[in-house]
Amino acid sequence: MVQINMLRLRRALRESKIKQKDVAEKSGVSVWVVNRVLKGERSCEVELYAVMCRLLGVGMETFIEWEGSPGRRN
Repeated sequence: MVQINMLRLRRALRESKIKQKDVAEKSGVSVWVVNRVLKGERSCEVELYAVMCRLLGVGMETFIEWEGSPGRRN
């Protein structure tokens, strides 16, 4: 199973001073949706994830976990 490490993603956005409002505007979704996704209360669409990674200047593999093990692909 592949999942996004939302804790690391939230931390990276906060440390980079990227606001949820900016993510929402760039991705075309509401701030409410971005907030729910980052809290893990809603699934993250790949388009939204791509925008967040692009704003952070990192590849999409940065926050991906495989089979529950960070950075490890089984």
